[in-house]
Amino acid sequence: MRVVHFHPRLMSPLRYPRVFVLDSFTSRPFTSTRLRLAEPPPPPRPFKRPAVHGNDLPPRPEPVPIALRKYIFSSEFLLRGLYRSLLIAVFAIPLWILWEGPIKTNHTDGHYEPFDLVDRYECAASHSHFILRRQTPQRYWWARYEPEIPEPAQLGARTPIMSVKVKNPSLEIERSYTPLNLSPNEIHLVVKRYAEGELSRYLHVLTPRVATVWVKQGRHEWVYEEGKWDHVVFVVGGTGITPAFQLCLNGLQRQKLRGEGDWPKNGKKKTKFTVLAATRDVNSVLLREEFKMIEKLYGEGNLNVKYFLDTMPKGAKLPADMVQGPITEKAIHDAIRPAPVRGWLDWRRPSKTVAPEEENVMVLVCGPDGFTRYVAGAHGGVVSKQGIKGGLLQNVEGIELFKMLESRDADDPVNSRKEERRGMQVIKVE
Repeated sequence: MRVVHFHPRLMSPLRYPRVFVLDSFTSRPFTSTRLRLAEPPPPPRPFKRPAVHGNDLPPRPEPVPIALRKYIFSSEFLLRGLYRSLLIAVFAIPLWILWEGPIKTNHTDGHYEPFDLVDRYECAASHSHFILRRQTPQRYWWARYEPEIPEPAQLGARTPIMSVKVKNPSLEIERSYTPLNLSPNEIHLVVKRYAEGELSRYLHVLTPRVATVWVKQGRHEWVYEEGKWDHVVFVVGGTGITPAFQLCLNGLQRQKLRGEGDWPKNGKKKTKFTVLAATRDVNSVLLREEFKMIEKLYGEGNLNVKYFLDTMPKGAKLPADMVQGPITEKAIHDAIRPAPVRGWLDWRRPSKTVAPEEENVMVLVCGPDGFTRYVAGAHGGVVSKQGIKGGLLQNVEGIELFKMLESRDADDPVNSRKEERRGMQVIKVE
């Protein structure tokens, strides 16, 4: 029989347990030491490079299963969204404002701007004079604004003849008009009311001091170069008199303010302006009093305006600036090259029919297609294609001719365009 006794230090985890075995036959104890050894580690696996092609590809790791609905409605996800929203509100929005700014308070090229309809009155049969004033731009406390360009500086950088575009926001149609002035803050227009013209009828039903008109810059119809021509003759028909008024107003005003008449000092010549306007009757005469005002303030004898009436009442006496009958070839010749004044001793001398070579004469024609064809020949359709010289001016030599595109009765649809930011006033000098 064997009796096993455990040593008291058997409970120590730092020592190996000893077992004492008493042999009943020999009555001599002997000591046996038994070690607790861990299982041997597995042998290392041989390294195998994963294949990059073929069918022997390494297996993809198993995706971690996530409860999407539980994650979206968890507090962690909501806190992250709130944190991102605060970052956008604190940093992104001010940066966007600074990037888009500053807001330009001047007129922007290519953009419609609101104008208040200050007044409207009938200046002739089926014609009305509109006065539009630019609205004060709204300012925000968080934006930086550019200073307004003074109006004299803008007028000094502009040359006639310019046009503007007016639109009807409800019908998305627009039409070009030639204003009487070049001021960016106050625009004067003469608009004819057509029975089939949507935009003209829309403008005539607006209430002054209440309605808003949307205006933007148009195109540069013709560039007036100061001191280049000695004589500018404008042959117009109907509402084509508006570009002639803009040209005479700005040309004569600059001549007087800049002293261009004293050409030996500044090297610029003095330009004369003549307007031959064809109209239907006395009630259809346009801008007669306005031309008289220009002659009184800036003319200095360099403005001559004459109206040609198609019809007139019998026995009526016409003033000096009105002539009965349509515009004729003789009237144009006399306007371009006026006959010299003869004395009692000069009746035998032949009159000069050709202007001196050093005198530069520019003839401008504006009106409907039929009127332009009658005076100067058919127009080519675009500004660069003027067509051949014909009509009443076919035999006139030594002049420059420019045919302006007609002011169409039909309204043009507003074309789709990209919104661009440009930093110039509404009337751009090309």
